[in-house]
Amino acid sequence: TNAAGDVDLSGFPPGDITITVALDPSVTSAGYSFPSDSYQAVAIAVVPPGSITSPVPIFGQANWPAEFDAPSVSSASLTFVDKEDDQNAYEYAIQLQGPNGMQVMDPRIKNDGVGTR
Repeated sequence: TNAAGDVDLSGFPPGDITITVALDPSVTSAGYSFPSDSYQAVAIAVVPPGSITSPVPIFGQANWPAEFDAPSVSSASLTFVDKEDDQNAYEYAIQLQGPNGMQVMDPRIKNDGVGTR
């Protein structure tokens, strides 16, 4: 990931890529955790090619793109698989449950390269 929290997968060889987001113990000790419903912990939206603005990812299983395997979650980690069979960019959001309600973070996943990935 870069300083903005974006994930660049363009240097990876073709094939599935497992993405795991783990919370630092200082975050969990401050009262933050992933929601038990994994589809409320992560949301992903396709960024249309050439788009200047990114769509807002919407949480929920009904909005989950087929490009990704179903997410799994524990209180301190989140895992999902990018099946990497296209070169799209995706906007994604991670949601944490905290002492003052839900908090959303929104990095981007960039798939890029030549050929089917």
